[in-house]
Amino acid sequence: MQMEKKSVDVDKKAVVNAMKKQADQYKIVTFEGADRKKWLDTARDAGWKGVAETSPVTGPKLRALFAKE
Repeated sequence: MQMEKKSVDVDKKAVVNAMKKQADQYKIVTFEGADRKKWLDTARDAGWKGVAETSPVTGPKLRALFAKE
């Protein structure tokens, strides 16, 4: 059990370090209002389009079950 705890602690530190490194490399952009809705709708539609193209019968059924629209 001791080894597992040590492993978890190491993993937590690695995640914190990775987040700090990413924060220095990337600028976080936040959309609001109509821009937010447009971006989310576009991203969602693009993702589900690939599923529907792969499986025209099952894709739309999966979207109806899983997508929060």
